[in-house]
Amino acid sequence: AILSISLYSLFVTAALPVYALPFNMIVLLFLYVLKFRIKPSKKLTEVVIQQNSPEKNLYSFENDTERFRYDMVPMRLPFYGTWVVAQGYEGSITHKGSWRHAMDFVIHDQEGKQFKDKGDLPEDYFCYNKPVLAPADGIIESVTDNIEDNIIGKPNIRENWGNTVIIRHNQHVYSSLSHLRNGSIIVRPGERVRQGSVIGKCGNSGRSPYPHLHFQVQTLPYIGSYTLHYPLSYYMELKKDDFELKNYSVPETGRSVSNIQTNERLANAFDIVPGKNFCFEMDKNGKKEIHRWEVDANEYNIPFIKCLSSGAIAYFSNDGNLFMFRHYEGKKDTLLYFFFLSAFKIPLGFYRDIRIHDHFPLNLVTGRLLLFLQDFTAPFLKFIRSEYNLKYDYIDNEVMTTRLRLASSSATYFIRRRTSGYEFTIEVDEKGISALTVRNEKTSISATLCKE
Repeated sequence: AILSISLYSLFVTAALPVYALPFNMIVLLFLYVLKFRIKPSKKLTEVVIQQNSPEKNLYSFENDTERFRYDMVPMRLPFYGTWVVAQGYEGSITHKGSWRHAMDFVIHDQEGKQFKDKGDLPEDYFCYNKPVLAPADGIIESVTDNIEDNIIGKPNIRENWGNTVIIRHNQHVYSSLSHLRNGSIIVRPGERVRQGSVIGKCGNSGRSPYPHLHFQVQTLPYIGSYTLHYPLSYYMELKKDDFELKNYSVPETGRSVSNIQTNERLANAFDIVPGKNFCFEMDKNGKKEIHRWEVDANEYNIPFIKCLSSGAIAYFSNDGNLFMFRHYEGKKDTLLYFFFLSAFKIPLGFYRDIRIHDHFPLNLVTGRLLLFLQDFTAPFLKFIRSEYNLKYDYIDNEVMTTRLRLASSSATYFIRRRTSGYEFTIEVDEKGISALTVRNEKTSISATLCKE
């Protein structure tokens, strides 16, 4: 109001709308202030990828928030293999008060024991001397590596955290890994590390009655800083004999967890890097066509696959363990679109009988009429939902894999009634992705890699 009144006489002489400048200044200032928040609100936040449509922005933003969490550093488990959460958040022994958001990890054998023989020595424990990894890319902030390992059952309460490495991931996010073995730390302050880099080995130093790995995320670069609730980007959780993929979750006490154990054949097939080209022979309801794709990356280094004949583009991400499509632009009857639907989310390890679930942005899978109706109530009520499901259907040999098959599906539901969907199979062999089939009531597509 103050800006409008003070600028009225200036604007009226130039025949300009009096509200134009004040409105834009206030909007820009509001957006500018939002970007300075340390803890962004989930209810009031900026759109990361602008699609020039409020409805499209809403659908994509809600989907991306569940799948990518742009506001967070993607953290993974800091070890190889399967470990057990001995103590999680809000622990029964420590992990109390301002330090409640922390996890302790150990290794169990098939009988549920942590050690061999009588467990009188640190070396008897299965986790002792195992590699400890950087949970995310960052810079080593500080290192403590001069504290002797404890005798079993006699923790060192004077040097509570023991040998510790603190990694800075950004200005407000640090990870701390403690109780490492004396003399095992191989990184130094100021050194840059990548996610998965070995930084030391699990030990029994500090307030540690038996060997285990203590892991926490914090906002300050000091040993013993208050902890921060910070979910892991993804991990595998073993439940009885089945695995479940967890996204942006925190493992609970007693859970057996691991990073994705990649299958070399599957990882190579989805190693889709800029400069790579694809050619598929497609048979759609008896009509044959040739489809050629090329892989590139935009100015933000987000890779994409482009269909040369239709101009359609599918953006994706691949960190070597998990392949996910981000967004699709173009016609919805191309082979690339069906590949986008079929490979929407694929962990690059073969887990027999596992089921992977996800959701598509509504604007990418819903018919025009239904989407038109949904747009009116989108901010308040969703009566349409879209689902993606994947299962690992076949593998010839889990150790020396030459062929495997993935089966996936897409489905759109109006309230509880299924309105559309597809069934897919993706064949993988030594050449990579060798075939894709698409089926529903109206469509039958079979695409194979060109022989040329």
